[in-house]
Amino acid sequence: MRQRIEYYLARFTVVVVSCLFAFATIEFCSRYYLTHFATHAQQSRYATPEQLGDVGAYGRISDLPSFLAIMPHRFLGHALRPGYVFETNRHNSLGFRGDEIAATKAPGEFRIVCLGESTTYGAYIDDYKKSYPWLLQQKLRSQGYTNVTVINAAAIGYTSLQSLISLETRILDLSPDLLIVYHGINDLEFRFAWPPSAYRGDRDQFDARVPATASLLEHSTFIRYFMIRMGIWKSPLDIASLARPRTDLYYEAFLDQKCANTYPSGIFRDVSVLKMLEVNKPIYLQRNIENIISIAKSRGIDVVLASFAWSPLFTDLPRASSPEYVAGYREQNAMIEKVAKDANVHFLDFANCVPKDRKFYIDGYHFNERGTEVQARIFAKYITDQHLVEKRTGNAGS
Repeated sequence: MRQRIEYYLARFTVVVVSCLFAFATIEFCSRYYLTHFATHAQQSRYATPEQLGDVGAYGRISDLPSFLAIMPHRFLGHALRPGYVFETNRHNSLGFRGDEIAATKAPGEFRIVCLGESTTYGAYIDDYKKSYPWLLQQKLRSQGYTNVTVINAAAIGYTSLQSLISLETRILDLSPDLLIVYHGINDLEFRFAWPPSAYRGDRDQFDARVPATASLLEHSTFIRYFMIRMGIWKSPLDIASLARPRTDLYYEAFLDQKCANTYPSGIFRDVSVLKMLEVNKPIYLQRNIENIISIAKSRGIDVVLASFAWSPLFTDLPRASSPEYVAGYREQNAMIEKVAKDANVHFLDFANCVPKDRKFYIDGYHFNERGTEVQARIFAKYITDQHLVEKRTGNAGS
C-alpha cells in the first residue's frame, strides 16, 4: 500500500512539475514575443507599461485607444505619464506636456499655467511645440517677455473638476502668476445625465476606481492575452480600465443616434437632450471655476477665463454642429463670462475671436496646427493688451 502511494505521489509530482515547466515555457515565449516581435497594435492591447519599459518608444498620443502617454492617478483618475517621449512629443518629469521646468520658480520668472482638457493639451497635435501653450510662450518671448514660462497643465479627458484638483495638489507648488482656464466640451457631456439625480458634482464621466495592484494572474502575459482576447479583461493600457463606464450618461448614445439618423429613440423618446441640458444646468462647471478663482485670488494669482470655441461648419459632426451641443456651448460661455464679471477677473471671449473656418479645425472643436497658431496669437495679444506680465514683473516687453 505504501509503495502504491509513493508511486502515485511520484507520478503526481512529475505531472505537476511538467505542467509548471510547460507553463513557464509558454509564459517565457509569450513575453519574449510580445516585447520583441509583436506589432505596435498587439503591444498596445496586451502589454503592461512595465513590459514596454520606455513607453515613449511605442506610440503616438493621437493613438487614443492605447493611451500609452497616460497613467492612473489616485485623485485625478488619470494623469500624463512623466518622462513620456516619442518623436516630437514629450512630457516633462513633473508630468506636464512640454520641456523640463524647475520645480522652484526662478527670481523674476513669470509663470503662466494653462488649465484645460484635450483642446488645451493639443490632442492630435503630435509635436508638443505646435500646441498652443508652447506657441504662446514663444510669441510672448519674441515680444520681449523673455522671463515668461508657459506650462501646459491640461490632459485629454479632463473636466473643470480635475483642473481644480490639479491646481490644489500640483500646480500651486509651481508658484504660477497667471492661470488660463479653457474648458467646455467635457463638462457639457457630463450634463447628458438622466435621471436628474445622476447629475452630481462628485461624479465625473466615469465612476473612477482607485487603481489596484495587479493580481498574480494579471502578471502572466499568457493568461492576460487569453483573458483580453476573450473580452473578459481590458488592456492594461486602456484608460477605460481605470473606471467603470457610467450607465446614466447618454452623450455617446446621442452621438450614435445622430450619426445614424435615428435620434430620438430609446431614452430620448421620453426626454430629449435639450431637456437634459435644461434640467442639468452647468452648476458644477460654474462652481469649479469659482473655486479655481477663489484659490488663485487667495494666492495673488491672476486668472483669465476663456469662452469655448467651435465651428458649426462641420455639419456631419454632432459635437460641432448639432443644436443640442451648440446650445450647451452658448449657455456655458455666457455663464463663464458672468462668473468672470462677478469675480472681477479677466474674460477673453475666445469663441468670438477665433475664425469658424474649417481649415483651422480637426473636428470642429479640436484645433489643427494652423488653429493652434491662431489660438496662441489670440491669447498672446490679450495678455499683452492687458499688460498682465508687466503688472507683476515690470517687464514691458519690446
